[in-house]
Amino acid sequence: MGFLRTATNKIAMDFRIRSRKSLFVFGLIIAIGVMPLVGSGSGKSSSPSTASVMKKFQKKDVKPDPAGTIDGAQNPQAIPDHVAYGAVLRMLMPRQNSDFERRRALAWANIAGLDEAAANELYAVATEFGRRITPVDRQIAEVKNRSTWPDPDEQTKRQLNELNTQKEQIVIELMASLPTKMGASSVDKLRQHINEKVKRKIKVIPGLRGASRHH
Repeated sequence: MGFLRTATNKIAMDFRIRSRKSLFVFGLIIAIGVMPLVGSGSGKSSSPSTASVMKKFQKKDVKPDPAGTIDGAQNPQAIPDHVAYGAVLRMLMPRQNSDFERRRALAWANIAGLDEAAANELYAVATEFGRRITPVDRQIAEVKNRSTWPDPDEQTKRQLNELNTQKEQIVIELMASLPTKMGASSVDKLRQHINEKVKRKIKVIPGLRGASRHH
């Protein structure tokens, strides 16, 4: 019993010591946290205020769009169909042929109003788009790397325009295949969704063919 009482007393004493240390550390943390608040209240704190940080971000320059830019948010009907459909197919095309990519594409198609059968057909078209467009994208990247991009010479411009023409043709051909694959009713739903939703998120930049942004 004497041994048990001694051990118990030792544990209790050790607990009290640990508790005091914990309270000391906790109090130190509180003191450190309060010091900047006191300093900021006096107006002499060296830490930037929220207002100054916000002002810093507000001062960041936002480059205006080049003259001649077509902004779909303001003028969606001016966005060419092949640009909008190309943006959709690029968004839906699989990069890794994963089940996640397929489910994500089908979910988008469902939002566009397509039934399961039409959604699967659209995904198949997007997959074909990816198979055909990837080599052209690779060629465009190689041409840009060999040039003084973003200020290309005339030869580079011609090469890029030819490659972008190939991209446009791929989209146009796949667009033409949709009625046969999906049916007229599904194509109408897809067209309506693209006209009302997708085109409003696209900007067509003047200059080289195929220059557009989807946001």
